Amino acid sequence: MKKLSLLVLLAAMALLPGCKKKNRASDGADVPSGPKTGYKNSALAFRSSATDADGDSVAIRFDWGDGDTSGWSGLVESDASVSDSHRWVLADTFETRAQAKDAAGTASDWSEPFAVAIIGGWTRTFGGAGDEHGQAVVQSADGGYVVAGYADSYGAGSGDAYLIKTDAFGSQGWVKTFGGTEWDACYSVQQTSEGGYILLGASASYRADFWLVKTDADGNQDWAKGFGETGWGQGRSVQQTNDGGYILVGTTCLLWPDSGDIWLIKTDASGNQTWAKTFGGNLYDCGRSVRQTADRGYIVVGSTESFGAGSFDVYLLRTDANGDTLWTRTYGGAADDVGNSVRQTTDCGYIVTGTTASYGAGKEDIWLIRTDANGNVE
Repeated sequence: MKKLSLLVLLAAMALLPGCKKKNRASDGADVPSGPKTGYKNSALAFRSSATDADGDSVAIRFDWGDGDTSGWSGLVESDASVSDSHRWVLADTFETRAQAKDAAGTASDWSEPFAVAIIGGWTRTFGGAGDEHGQAVVQSADGGYVVAGYADSYGAGSGDAYLIKTDAFGSQGWVKTFGGTEWDACYSVQQTSEGGYILLGASASYRADFWLVKTDADGNQDWAKGFGETGWGQGRSVQQTNDGGYILVGTTCLLWPDSGDIWLIKTDASGNQTWAKTFGGNLYDCGRSVRQTADRGYIVVGSTESFGAGSFDVYLLRTDANGDTLWTRTYGGAADDVGNSVRQTTDCGYIVTGTTASYGAGKEDIWLIRTDANGNVE
């Protein structure tokens, strides 16, 4: 009889309001993840997730920082990711937050903010009383930009290599110059895998046709290497390769301006030469752009006076990983045609741009060439 009474008492207590397990709120949504920069009126996608203390399903919403808040998402499992997108109509920096709500309707606090810089149209100028020339630009990992070229207004000589770091809005951060008492220039820049920068140009101060400079993330020089001493050669394009080294292309000239060859140099991660190849004929041939291909070979574009139909033709050159020629192609007519930049496309073909005097509406026009994987024009 006592045992039965105890069971009845326990059952009755379970029905009392104060004896139900209290629902616990979600631990809160994670800080949203997504792009750090974007352009106004362009949709940007962000993600967040939340863990519920009771293992309940959760819904998530986003505060976009511009007075607009998304609606709640559908319920998802605890820890599952939710994505949403937003378009900002003004250029500014906005703080995006996420909030979670469990299946019982209990909402968490807002997460810590994630800053998004929304960019509108802008122009910037950099320089002093002398002549400054911008030759290359890349977007850095933080959403800003790095501009490379050469400057007369600053530095140690009559012209120095010039490196400018900006934020996403083009506002100047740090500025660095590299060079000696004579003329030095930079024509190509790329951010490296560890966050620094690799520059390629030419230096009269250091008697280098190809002048390779490596910096840290703040633009401070780590090392510099020189290749060639003719005084007429010029390094034009550099890319970090899959092995952490660098591939360089430009022109080496022994009898300038009568002749020159494309010069392709591979270095290790410290800038030490591992091999070098030259390509061309009896006249003037120059390399302007190089990229490593999907099979770890290389594609080079420039111009050739030695081959083709005109005085100068676009020259496309494909090599294996050791720099040995697989094939070459020329494109052009009777006038001067020059290739300046090349990229491999997703289908392993190539897109080339340069200048044509043989075709187009004006004396010289921009020329865009699309080829298949073997360099045949499509």
